[in-house]
Amino acid sequence: MKRKKLTIVISHPIQYHAPLYTKIAEMDAFDLHVIFHNDRGVRPYFDKLSGTSVSYDNNLLQGYSYEFLTQGEPRNNLEKLRHLYLPNLENRISASKPDAVYIHGYSSIANVRSCRFLESRGIKLFFRGENEDVKRRPAWRNVVRETFLKYFLRKCDALLYIGKENREFYRRRGVPNEKLFFVPYSADNEYFGLGLSLPERAAIRKKICSEFQLDDKSVIFINTCKHRSEKRPIDLVNAYIRASAEPGMNGHSTLLLVGDGPLNGQMRRQVASSGVKGACFTGFVSQSKMRELLLASDYCVNPAEEPWGCVFNEALPAGLGLISSDRVVGWPDMVRIGENGFVYRCGGIESLAAILGQCARHPEWREICRPASQEVAKIYSYETCVKGLSEALGV
Repeated sequence: MKRKKLTIVISHPIQYHAPLYTKIAEMDAFDLHVIFHNDRGVRPYFDKLSGTSVSYDNNLLQGYSYEFLTQGEPRNNLEKLRHLYLPNLENRISASKPDAVYIHGYSSIANVRSCRFLESRGIKLFFRGENEDVKRRPAWRNVVRETFLKYFLRKCDALLYIGKENREFYRRRGVPNEKLFFVPYSADNEYFGLGLSLPERAAIRKKICSEFQLDDKSVIFINTCKHRSEKRPIDLVNAYIRASAEPGMNGHSTLLLVGDGPLNGQMRRQVASSGVKGACFTGFVSQSKMRELLLASDYCVNPAEEPWGCVFNEALPAGLGLISSDRVVGWPDMVRIGENGFVYRCGGIESLAAILGQCARHPEWREICRPASQEVAKIYSYETCVKGLSEALGV
């Protein structure tokens, strides 16, 4: 019997997604080919949102079949148009001889254009994205989005939902259950510490605390993001300053602020003027260093407004407790209140400060959170993704 083949079309190699393709190839349930719009992510590039140069030290192309439609940054207007419209996309899809094509995101003109081609060739269309109804949007954007979705969702043979809100987004628009398949946002659980022994974790924590001059006996909070407004890192800085001002609190906790961006200078100035001890700015770090920083920490704090919360996928297998704003759309999937974390109203600095203070005063809570988070990681895993994709393909 002919093996089923899936072709994935996505913008570029992304550290949250590319390891899944390696896992698909390892599990060998079906054949895979990935078409990347561009090679950014496997080469250094300037990220406008964070205002810094980005490069990754992990192999994002290991073990699976792939190709790039374009390479490098466009040098003139003609190349910009080529990168935008990707005129060769349909030909490359056809050459891969797929039974189905999984398109990631519909913001690309080329991705949407290819839908008509797939329909004309009888190739199934799978879609995966971060669609939700939680984030606030201007009325005009909602009108445009709903008009487009009436057309687009009818074209899809399978909707690969990443979590609870994403599933309900499709159901609210009349997508039948038989078209919905659970392919959750996940991370490489083994890489980020699932199954790591306590002595191995302790050695990593000792190394990181020595490198960054941290107190390894303190409760360590970590935030990893691009320091821009929607990530709300200023909320966390203010909450940490407030929590540290409580009697006997200063010095009992550490805050690792990982990343860079336009708000970084303001964050540093606020910490410096407060006189608070324990806040450490690491700047942008490689993926391997990110792994070590997570494994050295106790709680991952995400104060953002965002359509999922990918950093939690990395924090779960590392066994961290999760502290989330209620505007992180994926929190109901990953935070088990009273078991592995806390949720507060987005922007509620006093509430966040109270949570930070409670966690610092109760270091024993860390041992409760660790196994609970790692159990959740087993659900939001690459293995679950391969199962969902296999069901959608009918293998």
